Amino acid sequence: MERLLGYESGELVGLPVTELPAREALGEVMDRFDRGARGELAASGDMPLRGKDGRTVYVDVSGGPVEFDGRLHLLGAFRETGERREREELLRAQVDELKRWQSLNLGREDRVLELKREVNELLALSQHPPRYASAQ
Repeated sequence: MERLLGYESGELVGLPVTELPAREALGEVMDRFDRGARGELAASGDMPLRGKDGRTVYVDVSGGPVEFDGRLHLLGAFRETGERREREELLRAQVDELKRWQSLNLGREDRVLELKREVNELLALSQHPPRYASAQ
């Protein structure tokens, strides 16, 4: 956690848990922490936490409540997801681009078929055989 969030060794000790979430996601993250403490949530993905320098660090968290020395604690394993998120965003952008190309090409293919039908109709009016069998 210290390395992920940019803290020195021991700096997180005693830090209120409300200081960990990214400010814009405080309620959501605290809800996840509370559900984890009750044993209702064993894992949570893409949790936005706040680094010491204020940057947002996204992590996957797994864990749950544990008893230690007669006290209940919330144990969690954190894994940074920034690189994965960047790759997913790149993939989303590529899929969007492919969808745009597909849409353009499908429209073009429909228009070509329509033009072939029109040519066949004009040929039929002039008593010539159809030129495009695929458009009949």
